[in-house]
Amino acid sequence: MEKKMTVRFDEVDAVATDTVVPAGKYRMLVNGFEKSKAKTGTPQIRCDLEILDKPEFEGCEKREYFPLDEKALWRIVQFIKVLTDTSKLKDREVDVNSIVFDDLLEGCIGKSLNICYGVEDYEGMEKNFSRRYLKQEGEDSPPEKKA
Repeated sequence: MEKKMTVRFDEVDAVATDTVVPAGKYRMLVNGFEKSKAKTGTPQIRCDLEILDKPEFEGCEKREYFPLDEKALWRIVQFIKVLTDTSKLKDREVDVNSIVFDDLLEGCIGKSLNICYGVEDYEGMEKNFSRRYLKQEGEDSPPEKKA
């Protein structure tokens, strides 16, 4: 027999991951990745991020979604290249379902980058969209998160 398990909605605060921030450049910390499927059924990678440099949004969580289809793969490639030195990869082509690809994603966790956000109307509501992924100014590669 399964053990009864209940949840208490009055004891858990909601965490907003869809806070719309003004258009601009934000220093973001990569907290993790998860492979999933979009509502359309397309495989995707969800990246959990945190704003580091704007006092009014510091600690605010954001998400990036990277569809794993031929037309959109450039986004995850650009994201990884900003955070990781891919020049030493043995093979120039990496299967997104491989251990090598998973290792590349894992190597991004705890690092930071700049993301330029825009704001657009989506189904009657404002939402952010990423315009560019950038290394931090004056750095060849972003520093890792301090322990």
